[in-house]
Amino acid sequence: MLQLNGGTYLGLKLQNFKRLHFAFSGLHALLPVVHTKKRNRLEQKRLNNLVFVQYNQRLRERFLTRKENPQAYDPICFDEIDETSEWVTGKDPSEEVVYEGDNLRWLDVDAALDASGGSQRPRRNTSVHKAKAVPLRVRA
Repeated sequence: MLQLNGGTYLGLKLQNFKRLHFAFSGLHALLPVVHTKKRNRLEQKRLNNLVFVQYNQRLRERFLTRKENPQAYDPICFDEIDETSEWVTGKDPSEEVVYEGDNLRWLDVDAALDASGGSQRPRRNTSVHKAKAVPLRVRA
């Protein structure tokens, strides 16, 4: 059986730490390369392309189902419309009650919490100070 004293054990731990340090220091060198504007633009462009392709696939599927059976196709399908949307019901959501059988309205909750009022703190001075005009020297 191998006997380790404190110094040998500490030496082995330091060697392991050095190996880990060198492994992670190599990763730090890659961070600026990974997080660049060019890479972010490429990822955004790729995402836009994927969205474009997905949208076109769904349009194509919709067109094919409409073409296969035009009588069964319903352009206004009420099953797919979300009835909780306020534009469908025509009701003002602030006038709706919070709990059934209670007279507390969402408008009252909004006023109590000042949720739509924003912060009441004074604004910082955001005006741009004009720089003093410096006379130009004209050389003759």
